[in-house]
Amino acid sequence: MRYVFIVSYARSGSTLLMSVLNAIPGYCIRGENGGVVAPMAESDRLLRQARTLMKGHYDGPSSPWYGFSQVDPDAWRAERARVFTEHILAPPPGTRVSGFKEVRYTPEDMDDELFHATIDFLAEGFGDARIVFNMRTAQEVARSAWWKTHYPSHEVESFVATCDRRFGEAHRRLGARRSFMIRYADYDAKPAGFLPLLDWLGEELPAATLEAISGHRLVHFNHKQRPWPVRMLRRAARALRG
Repeated sequence: MRYVFIVSYARSGSTLLMSVLNAIPGYCIRGENGGVVAPMAESDRLLRQARTLMKGHYDGPSSPWYGFSQVDPDAWRAERARVFTEHILAPPPGTRVSGFKEVRYTPEDMDDELFHATIDFLAEGFGDARIVFNMRTAQEVARSAWWKTHYPSHEVESFVATCDRRFGEAHRRLGARRSFMIRYADYDAKPAGFLPLLDWLGEELPAATLEAISGHRLVHFNHKQRPWPVRMLRRAARALRG
């Protein structure tokens, strides 16, 4: 199975992009999952850092890291990806390309180090994975839905600028075969704007299908509320644990 992941921020057109990909036969691109992939990627990063740190050190019964030399970071990463696919993506029979879209990549959700660890986890942990970085102008995002009522425009513009920088860095690192950059302006009311992405994926969709999806008004969860940042979900989890 192949994978496609849409990496974006809220109110950027990512749901429309997801809808287009799901119109391709054999594709099952899920929606948001609360950013659950980030802590999985963090465990992968920490494990690899620890393995590098302890390489060549004594690992006998009296060592503080006793037994750690037996840990296989690649096996850990592969198992996390398998569990994520089985329990979060849950691709139905006949799926040839699975994946999901997520918007929790802003400075509220993670720092630069965790962002790049998450992208590495997605790109390397899942077979033949491709990542689509979706962007929108900061001014348009700042005027959209709850952003304009809950955040000052300069803060939203800072979030978007940070995300766009991160996306660009990751795209240059992954290369043009593994990642693709697209802007909302490319396809906003422009069905043909999806064609470069489809060509990059090696897929086709009828023009009528693209026009129908572009003209359909999407329904978003709770328009008045900002999607929960990862840090809020972690805080709620700590509260539940007592």
